Amino acid sequence: MRPIRMSEAASAELYEAVRWYEAQRPGLGAELFDAVNHLAGFLENNPQAGAAASSDARSRRLIVERFP
Repeated sequence: MRPIRMSEAASAELYEAVRWYEAQRPGLGAELFDAVNHLAGFLENNPQAGAAASSDARSRRLIVERFP
């Protein structure tokens, strides 16, 4: 299992997205946060899942299907 690290910029983007979704409907921001945490756990166990996010093969990109 590989530990997941999130950049400061990605953390800030997630925080803002959670706030935005929560403002749209109470509880929806929490659902986004839970979905991202679920994918992070999946990625810990499957480090080659998703697409490479940059020239650094250690960075991966996964889509949270329910949230554009």
